[in-house]
Amino acid sequence: MFSAYGDRIAAIVLGACLLVAYLLVNPFELTSDVVATGLSGIPVTLLIFGVAGVSKRSALLIGGSSTLGLMIGTYLQTAGIVG
Repeated sequence: MFSAYGDRIAAIVLGACLLVAYLLVNPFELTSDVVATGLSGIPVTLLIFGVAGVSKRSALLIGGSSTLGLMIGTYLQTAGIVG
């Protein structure tokens, strides 16, 4: 039981650190918009797992699908297909 809480605490700490690093570095200046949007999904997925209390599989499905949707939307917008 302790390892489950330990995993969640580690995910919260790592997700928060990655989120701060993401905000400080601003990957939109270093990579394409699609890649930078994809990188934003990593701390979000970790925080979903740590804070919401869902299983690892559910957190990966939620975080992965939302990140993929954001990446596709960003690509369509930068390609001039929509918006």
